Amino acid sequence: MKCKYCGAELPNGTNFCTNCGKDLRNLRKCVKCGEIIDDDATFCPFCGTEQPVYQEDNSSKTKLYWIIPIVVVIAIAVGAFLYLHRDKAPEPVNTSTTLPPADSDTTTITPPYDVDTTAQTSDDENNTETDETEDESNSDTYNMSYFNYLSEREVTEDDLQSFMNTFNISSRQDACNYLRNAIYAAHGLQFGKEAYSSFFSQFEGYSPSRSEVPYSELNDYERNNIQALKDAQ
Repeated sequence: MKCKYCGAELPNGTNFCTNCGKDLRNLRKCVKCGEIIDDDATFCPFCGTEQPVYQEDNSSKTKLYWIIPIVVVIAIAVGAFLYLHRDKAPEPVNTSTTLPPADSDTTTITPPYDVDTTAQTSDDENNTETDETEDESNSDTYNMSYFNYLSEREVTEDDLQSFMNTFNISSRQDACNYLRNAIYAAHGLQFGKEAYSSFFSQFEGYSPSRSEVPYSELNDYERNNIQALKDAQ
């Protein structure tokens, strides 16, 4: 047999060329005479023996061609699902409806005392509602501790409805304004508006002693509830 690389004559069955040192083990050889032949040879050029044709098994490649696109489609689907649901979190179960809270870092809340922040009905209608509220509620004595929850937790829709029923306030807007001002009343604010001054005067423990309440003095619950009640009107 001859070395395919250098042409040196070698004994049949030689694994390494003694002349150039090349590895001859993986080269195609004639099934009869053992001579090194070309990979695509059908007959041996040395002895004329027909050589078997080895067909490559493509079944595994065919399966791979199907698996790759399936894996790609699954990966795209999973990625799309994770992207669409990236910001969604399970909503906590709450037995009562909580009014929307304000950002605890908000520093632009304008105290509602002395100023009507939303459109009101005429002054005559406001005065009539205030007088009716005072007449109907003055028969009972209340304490400022009634409003403690405004500084201890988030105000709820149930709290608002209870306040309206207790003091016979039919206007949701008026009820929200009174509850917002109750937070300032708890800090001793002296109201310039007669409606608020008269209303909170019926509560034991209300001690008006200051003309304004610094925003920094309010805790997070109080700040959030002021904004929440403003938004709930």
